[in-house]
Amino acid sequence: MIKSGYRSFLYPDKRIGDIMKNIKRSISVTLLVLLLLSIFSYTCSAVTYFEQDGFYYSQSSSTTADLQGRSSEDADLVIPKEFSEVYVTNIADSAFEGDENIETLSFGKAILLERIGFYAFKGCINLSSDVSFAGRISTIGTSAFENCTALKTVVFNAYVKSIPDQCFYNCSSLENVTLNDRIESIEKFAFANTKLKEITIPKSVTSINSTAFNGCDGLVIKGYRDSYAQQFAEDNGYDFYILDPLLGDTTGDGNVDIMDATYIQKYKIGAQGYDLTEYQRRCADVNRDGNVTVRDATLIQMKLAKYDVDF
Repeated sequence: MIKSGYRSFLYPDKRIGDIMKNIKRSISVTLLVLLLLSIFSYTCSAVTYFEQDGFYYSQSSSTTADLQGRSSEDADLVIPKEFSEVYVTNIADSAFEGDENIETLSFGKAILLERIGFYAFKGCINLSSDVSFAGRISTIGTSAFENCTALKTVVFNAYVKSIPDQCFYNCSSLENVTLNDRIESIEKFAFANTKLKEITIPKSVTSINSTAFNGCDGLVIKGYRDSYAQQFAEDNGYDFYILDPLLGDTTGDGNVDIMDATYIQKYKIGAQGYDLTEYQRRCADVNRDGNVTVRDATLIQMKLAKYDVDF
């Protein structure tokens, strides 16, 4: 035991050398494994791109394709339906970002398109044609059309439920937006810094971020009585135009009674305190001839008396 311990003490460098060799061997094996994993990961994540008819695309499945961009510089961009029977269902993130050659854009042929990616058309500053979302489009990514400064008109005729953050932010020429009744929410800065002067918001909308219309000076929101749009307008200081006035409710108290007929009569003789706002005028014009007259007051009285009056 003494001799063995003595030899160990005399040759410490040999033992240390063996330990160092084992450590180097372990490090080498570890580095090799990491290198192989890295190569394998890159191979699995690599995307193969194809070019056809002036477009770049990749396959997301055996039958579907992601549109990645284009090689042409044509002013007219028509999103294709397919590439060799591989159908376009997605426009990839940033696919056409910053393409200043695009002046017109059509989704009409892409009948199976479902998604428009993040930043897909951001900064297409010469895109000036009407943009109509139709067909099966259901998702639009954040900032998809941000800084499209020549864009004037947008129409939603698709399955989109949410207009995302900054979707049309700083589209400084945008004046006309048509929403369909599938829209449920309008997110942060969606239409901020545009030229929108009015927008009709359907009853289907139940969420609007307070910043959605920042910078839209003088905006008038059109909508329906007791809708979320009306509440939003009132809470955020926007003028609200009611599309479905309660005919006969001249006083604006939510009911039609004899006081409404009396109000019209006093208005017609110029009684003090009986002026009509634009909304009151629309409610009072029960025969819809464009004028408020004693005839409207008479029709209200007849309605209250259960006569068959159509309003």
